[in-house]
Amino acid sequence: MPGEWVNSMSQNFSIDEFACHDGTPYPSAWVDTRLEALIILLESIRAIWNQPIRILSGYRTSAHNGAVNGAKYSMHMEGRAADIVVQDIDPLMVVRGILTLHQAKSIYLGGLGTYATFT
Repeated sequence: MPGEWVNSMSQNFSIDEFACHDGTPYPSAWVDTRLEALIILLESIRAIWNQPIRILSGYRTSAHNGAVNGAKYSMHMEGRAADIVVQDIDPLMVVRGILTLHQAKSIYLGGLGTYATFT
């Protein structure tokens, strides 16, 4: 079944965490082609500090993206982005860790942003 791996392969993330805050679930058609890669990336980030990651925002419908003043072409609308908080780690340190993984070619990065309270 498509997307079945989400609950069995990732000990730390579930598909529900990536649902839009307007109540729209993460599109099941994208689970294998988009969410899998995002969760693998997040697991790599989590492994740096061995700390839980909280998903603040995953998938967004275009209407919800507009309501939160998201970028016009936000990857959240494509199911390819997540705003995260790594427990007890400053967002700037999270960015540095992600960039280290990227420079080591351990992960692929499509975009990266840091804010006062999340990455």
